Amino acid sequence: MTLPLALLPVFAFAALAVFGAICAAAGAWWMKARDAATLRRTAEDRGRLLALADHWVWETDAAHRLTAWRPPAHRPAGWRTAPELGRPLIELAGESATAPLSGAKTGSAEALSRQMAAGAPIPAQRVVLSLGGAAQAWSLRGEPRMDGAGRFCGYLGSAVPVGEAEASAFLGAALTRLLPHLDA
Repeated sequence: MTLPLALLPVFAFAALAVFGAICAAAGAWWMKARDAATLRRTAEDRGRLLALADHWVWETDAAHRLTAWRPPAHRPAGWRTAPELGRPLIELAGESATAPLSGAKTGSAEALSRQMAAGAPIPAQRVVLSLGGAAQAWSLRGEPRMDGAGRFCGYLGSAVPVGEAEASAFLGAALTRLLPHLDA
């Protein structure tokens, strides 16, 4: 049985369409595998970078709730405090001092709140964080994170505990700033 010559272009077109569909499926599978490998490498690289960090690393979600608080790889002995995850970072921040220390920008809980509400970068800023029931002076920095569509999805930042002498001066300045408000 022979095919009529008139049907030959139809079969050739059908064979070409099937071949094209197979190539498209293979290309989609290859791109998915490539993207999965890239995503895996990116996650591994992020984990390695976090393991090398000399500072505490914190993250928030779009509502500014703390989702992660990671200690540095070689944290100083005695630092075991960690804030309660799920609480807004601004709830942990108390009043800050009025004078900058070691070049860090001075701010307050209100200033931090305004920056976070605007989704703006947070330059080095001293705040008092309530961690584990104790108030501790920290220098915070943060950068806004965006999703694939360019929408704000939280912050990624670093935190450095202020040294003991520096913390005493810092907390004293914060107390001095608060004292006039206690008369009311």
